[in-house]
Parts: sequence; structure tokens; C-alpha cells
Amino acid sequence: MTGVDIYGRCRALQAELKAFEQTPEATGLDLRLDFAEIVLRRLNGKPWTHYGLATACGISRARLSRIINSACDCTLDEVGRVLHVLGIKAKLTVLDNPVAVGIIEQPQEERNGDF
Repeated sequence: MTGVDIYGRCRALQAELKAFEQTPEATGLDLRLDFAEIVLRRLNGKPWTHYGLATACGISRARLSRIINSACDCTLDEVGRVLHVLGIKAKLTVLDNPVAVGIIEQPQEERNGDF
């Protein structure tokens, strides 16, 4: 492959990425990646294994692994179970960008027992 071919291929890939970023699938992927980051960050502070977390959440270790690796869509029920077990209360919040949402972490001691 020549330098011109590589440059052309890079430009084509950049155009594909830009087009993908405008799709609903990209928004879903961003949410799954954000969720995975929150779970992994919280797991780093706890003596939990993926197996222990999966068991506490009532899902298989393989399913949890796919969720953490953003390799599959997960249900809001699964997200809720994982966050609850990790002691995180989450709310979807509309940000300035109308298609962006965020998960706000709240320490366990601030929870009012509701989810």
C-alpha cells in the first residue's frame, strides 16, 4: 500500500466515523462505554471479582463481561441491578446537548433507600 493509498483510506475511515457518530447506535455505544467505565471504576475500589458482582446482580458472569466490554446491549433492569449492587443511585439527566445523557454517581450513604 502506498502513502497515497493509506492517506485516502484514512480519510475514508474518518468520514465513516463522522457519519457513525451521528447515528442512534453511536449514542447507545457511548452510553454503554460510560456505564462500563463507572462499573470498572467502582470495582477498583472494592474487593469484588466480576463473578462476585455477577452473582450479586443475578446475571451470568459471561453476560456481565459482555456488558462491561460494551459487546452487547443491556436492559435498563440489568443496569439498575448492577448500579444498585455497587451502591450507586443513578438518574438519567438531559444535558445541554439534547441527545446526551449522564449517570450521576451518589455515594451509598447519601441514598434514601429508593432506587
